[in-house]
Amino acid sequence: MNNLASNSWALAVRGVIQRLASRWISRRGLARVRRGSQQRKGKSRWRVGFHYGLLAGAVIITGCGNRQANDTSSGAEAENSTPETSSAGTEEGTEGDPLCEEGLTFCDGECIDTQGNVNHCGACGHVCNEEDGTGFCEDAKCTSVWSGCIDMSTGVADCDAYCSSVGQECGSSIEPSSHPCHGAFLWFEGICAGTQHVFSDMDDPSKACTFPLDFGSVVDADVMMSARCCCTQE
Repeated sequence: MNNLASNSWALAVRGVIQRLASRWISRRGLARVRRGSQQRKGKSRWRVGFHYGLLAGAVIITGCGNRQANDTSSGAEAENSTPETSSAGTEEGTEGDPLCEEGLTFCDGECIDTQGNVNHCGACGHVCNEEDGTGFCEDAKCTSVWSGCIDMSTGVADCDAYCSSVGQECGSSIEPSSHPCHGAFLWFEGICAGTQHVFSDMDDPSKACTFPLDFGSVVDADVMMSARCCCTQE
């Protein structure tokens, strides 16, 4: 809008100057024919020079107007412009998850030690199976747990075979001596009911993984009808 107004003003001024110049020339009698040809040539040269002068003045006025308009426009844009605010400088934690102390992770609205939390083991939401108090979170990994009920219908030879069938390993030989199923497995006189027995070999934990699950056979004067093995978990 400033440029348009400035251009219109310059054109109006130039028109006024041209009209005044024409009237002045008429009053001086440029149309007189009585003067000699030499005078006419001199007057013509004078008129041409005068017109060029007027034209140059109009151009200068227009240029000054445009320059002033551009300067005004640039100043207005500079005043109205707002510096961009970068979000990169926002302190982490002021928006979204808050900052936690070193070694802790923000899970479910609080800072958690994922190295030993059964509900957030190794990562937020990674839950450990705590079956019968055997599943823990240690060093960001879930420890081994007692399996479900294994009986004759399962058709496995030992705990190694059973744990492998569910995509895991026999944990009896993996877990440390402090773990409840280190070197052990459970067996029952009924179908995971009745009297519970514990097979345990602390000296050679691997025996708990390879002991034959010969259901219906006598073990220590009792009949083994079912068992529960110690298997790892993800």
